[in-house]
Amino acid sequence: MTRSQFCWLVAVLQTALAVCLWWYAPSQIVAAQQGMHDRYPNQSIELGPDFYRRNVPAPAERVSLALNYPAAILAGPLNILFPRPLYETRLRLLSPKDLAFFGWTGVLWFWLTSKLYRSRSTPTRLRMSRSLRLSGIVFGLIFALFMGAIGFETLANRLSTTPERQVAPFGLLWSIGFTVYFGWKLRLELAIAKQWAGGPDAKS
Repeated sequence: MTRSQFCWLVAVLQTALAVCLWWYAPSQIVAAQQGMHDRYPNQSIELGPDFYRRNVPAPAERVSLALNYPAAILAGPLNILFPRPLYETRLRLLSPKDLAFFGWTGVLWFWLTSKLYRSRSTPTRLRMSRSLRLSGIVFGLIFALFMGAIGFETLANRLSTTPERQVAPFGLLWSIGFTVYFGWKLRLELAIAKQWAGGPDAKS
């Protein structure tokens, strides 16, 4: 199996997992609702905001958000730009944000797998200008810090729901990982730039 095929395989599997977790999550909400009614069989109870603050997103969706936190951040703006759902039933709702999340999940894991695969093989020089490489590294660092800020704000905010607080630590982990990687890449680029600027004397 070639590197490209392996990267595509991982990306497709991770995207399929995200779709399956999205499909299963509403069933967990229904089960939680039924559990509340079973607990008080002779009473007519109305589930208030507190129930949904403790149970939405469902556990399956929380797993998906934790595994693909960067994809969730990138897909977030579509919820504002395109608030109307594409598909809606009594149990499920599919929005443009969900589609973007699935798409970014595939992109995320293709990129991660390609980086991990390349680190275990003979490195190849990409035909990319230094300005483009630096732009990508700076964007990656900014995005990493942005993820960390969102995760920290979620944990610090008293209005955050229980599921949000459970997902936020994974956002901090993703942020640390991205910061370490892009910080290392930036250090390499600066070292190369210094070497080229110094010429032959830089090696002495």
